[in-house]
Amino acid sequence: MEEILASIRRIIADDQAAKPAEIAPSPEPEPDDVLDLAEVAEPVIRPRAVAPPEPP
Repeated sequence: MEEILASIRRIIADDQAAKPAEIAPSPEPEPDDVLDLAEVAEPVIRPRAVAPPEPP
């Protein structure tokens, strides 16, 4: 049992020592395949209020 635990500890120690420090990858740019309607749509033109017709 001790031999198994010693072997496991040795393997773990070897794995930790063998791994070089990893540099975090730079973040990926925003995807351009998203349609942003604020960039594409024309401004909304609201109808003007019209006064009711005057009685004759």
